[in-house]
Amino acid sequence: MDSKTKKEIREYEEAGIDVVVTKNGKLEYVTGGINDSKEVCDNCEFLTFKPDPDPDDWFRDEDQKAVCLKMEASISRYLETLSEMINISKPLWCPYLGRELSEDERKQAKEILEYRKEEF
Repeated sequence: MDSKTKKEIREYEEAGIDVVVTKNGKLEYVTGGINDSKEVCDNCEFLTFKPDPDPDDWFRDEDQKAVCLKMEASISRYLETLSEMINISKPLWCPYLGRELSEDERKQAKEILEYRKEEF
């Protein structure tokens, strides 16, 4: 690792930003999530990430997808950077959304969930 990269890592860490060097040597950083927000999946025990290479993107095979193990459905796809993997908004179909859905929202959530289960 060159001295410029080491210096950049030190500066990030001093600012309280977590730094990760990926296997291809690319420098990634993650600021803290919204932590206790009930609107994001960050602290949910059912959130996990799985490989999700884009078949039309031959030069990037490290894409990930966020999935909900409880509902067996994908939440978000084609995530490339660590900063895209935090603060993921809860989908409308999440059982822990924290609010009542309108009739239209329930109908929409059901349709979306069926599609997202196929992506799982």
